[in-house]
Amino acid sequence: MARQKSPWSAAAVPWLRNQFIAAESRQLDFWRENDTYHDPAYRQSAIAWMEEQNRDVPAASLWWASTNVLDFAVQTAETLPEWSPHEVVPDDNGLMLFKSPLMLAPWTGCPEGAYIRTPYGENHLPNVTVDGVWWRRTNGPIVVKALSRISEYRHLHPARRRAAPFTSVFGVGLNGGVRTYNPTMEIANVDDFLEVLGTLMGAIWLAMGQSRLTESRILSPDAATKPRDGRTVDAVTMVDIRSSTGASDLSVTGTQNRRSPEFSRRWWVTGHWRQQACGPKMADRKPIWVSPYIKGPDGTPLSADRVNVVR
Repeated sequence: MARQKSPWSAAAVPWLRNQFIAAESRQLDFWRENDTYHDPAYRQSAIAWMEEQNRDVPAASLWWASTNVLDFAVQTAETLPEWSPHEVVPDDNGLMLFKSPLMLAPWTGCPEGAYIRTPYGENHLPNVTVDGVWWRRTNGPIVVKALSRISEYRHLHPARRRAAPFTSVFGVGLNGGVRTYNPTMEIANVDDFLEVLGTLMGAIWLAMGQSRLTESRILSPDAATKPRDGRTVDAVTMVDIRSSTGASDLSVTGTQNRRSPEFSRRWWVTGHWRQQACGPKMADRKPIWVSPYIKGPDGTPLSADRVNVVR
């Protein structure tokens, strides 16, 4: 009989979370019971991390990001100014899954069979889709773990973990300003991927904080994942770009078209980030997204040209 495919939808997020924790609990039991598995220092560190994960993920707020939100992040991250993660993160502990992959990234810590062998005899990490993140606030950085469905490599997982709908593939700590992401830059190593993920998540979190740009709604569980014993299901917040904001309106360029305004007409101003200071002594940064708008006197002709703003 064919194995039933796991649902991947906003309403299924609680079920997906529970499946992940069940698989990770089996993995934790395996590490506890096999004291010869890996060297003692690594084994102790891994057990501590899994215990922390299995304690915190079930308590995380649950989120689902639409493809429109992900597209917004990719299209606007190049011009995102410096931002302060502790001022931007929407919750202390959150799990967000994506309707479509956000990016490709290397699977650090992958099973040996997943390595890609080059003609020169070198082993390279495989690239997998980033299909969600789990984050939590610490006394230091905001810790973000990239999650992947690893569809192509799922068979390489041990049986105890194979039922997990996603797995953690790498992590990044965000603290202080994050480097601007340029989608055309050459990503040469894992550190580059970490910075790219951090900047893309910054754009997503910043968008979530602007009610005129995004809309959020609480979803009910679907029939495939709703418990049959009457248990309540954790709320899932779905985040989407408001329908009044078209994807074509989110375009940003890296240069400004400098021209004197002609007050006998109206003109479009392209969407752009505007920096704002916040926090103690205004030392932190929380950029806001300014959606495209028409500027100029009412009743005057509308020019087809757009003015691109960089701030």
